[in-house]
Amino acid sequence: MPQPLRYPYFRLYTRDWLAGQGTSAMTAEQEGAFIRLLCHAWESHPPCTLPNDDVRLAAWSKLGARWKTCGRLVKQQFKPTRGRRLKNPKQWLVYTDIERQRKERSKAGKKGAKAKTKRAKRKRK
Repeated sequence: MPQPLRYPYFRLYTRDWLAGQGTSAMTAEQEGAFIRLLCHAWESHPPCTLPNDDVRLAAWSKLGARWKTCGRLVKQQFKPTRGRRLKNPKQWLVYTDIERQRKERSKAGKKGAKAKTKRAKRKRK
């Protein structure tokens, strides 16, 4: 199976972030931990997932020992998947939307290139 494409950034929907049930209940420290984990998830394979491993999550979130007291709300923003991974549903929707757009644009580009080649051949005749 081919590796999924990696995108160097992800979309952050500011209204969703500011008004979200999860983030609005977080402290600034928890929000920082959450965004760090979203970044790690974005860069991971499979895409948009994290290991369901509190030791790693504590380290990656930079909460360290505070993970035991602060990490529960952060971890709740990720749902378990098959294979002992965690996935943030909103981030996954963003990723799949980007993939869909990329495929549509690729298809349109190939169609345009094919039409351009046909026009060029007709002009040569």
